[in-house]
Amino acid sequence: MAKKPKNSAADPVASNNEPAGSEGEATTSVTPPVNIHPPEIRLVPVDQLKSHPSNLEIYGEIFGEDDPDKELIKSVKADGVQQPLLVTPKYVVLSGERRRKTCKMAGLSEVPVIEVNPADESAEIETMLTANIQRVKTNGQVAREAAALMKVEREKARRRQAASAGGKALPANSPELQESKGDARKIVAAKLGIGEKMVDQADAIVEKLDQLKDDGDKDHEEELRQCLDRSFNSADQKVKELAGKKRTPDLNKGSASGPIDFLAHLKSLTGFLRVQSLETMEVTSLDQLTDELSALIAVCNELMEKAATKKGGAK
Repeated sequence: MAKKPKNSAADPVASNNEPAGSEGEATTSVTPPVNIHPPEIRLVPVDQLKSHPSNLEIYGEIFGEDDPDKELIKSVKADGVQQPLLVTPKYVVLSGERRRKTCKMAGLSEVPVIEVNPADESAEIETMLTANIQRVKTNGQVAREAAALMKVEREKARRRQAASAGGKALPANSPELQESKGDARKIVAAKLGIGEKMVDQADAIVEKLDQLKDDGDKDHEEELRQCLDRSFNSADQKVKELAGKKRTPDLNKGSASGPIDFLAHLKSLTGFLRVQSLETMEVTSLDQLTDELSALIAVCNELMEKAATKKGGAK
């Protein structure tokens, strides 16, 4: 049986059985709001708990069975779990993944949890990030947190715009949503206790890391990770360097052996533009820009119709 946690006003970071991070890691100092209504703590079987899919993506692998945290296991065996895990009604862990793994390794059959019920996946991610706000983190983890929170804030903005437009949802790339980008950046910066510039850098760095992973470019992906380990500025410079080295997409490539991957080319173009500073770009002809954008939209519409027809024929 797991030991039920003691009711204590101790610092939540110091009482969660988890050791502090190493020197040189990025940290945050935002204090979470105080809950004046003490939540209900109950014991549940540890085998019923599940990891949140975004936890690994944001925070990475904690440790495996072949590399256990012996000190943490010893602490849990001796004192039980002092900080309850935060879980959804389906027992998905939003805060306490390290404790969940440790309890299993320590042989505990039950663990203390506090149940919360976020409205949707975006709310789950926001709750998970807020619950982990005071932990010591690496630069990579902070970057992933910032990128994830930016997605959450953009989704909130999309819903606000949809509500103001009479319930009709706007496309994710609508100009109306871009108007709230500055506010989203400020909100994320305040929540994580970092600068707005770092939020922008994190967003671009994470996008580039994911793109390199999708492209199978392991060498450049590792180079960018190493730069991020050093500093956000170093990684930001690497992103711009990689964007500068990127070749102009060859739209004829692949036509001899198979169909052209239009989405890959479009993603490369938008990825390149997003890491550029507006001060370095200019529009020499507004009419020409309008014509080119109209042509691109027309191509996208044709491809969507083609894909829909192909999908309908496959049924």
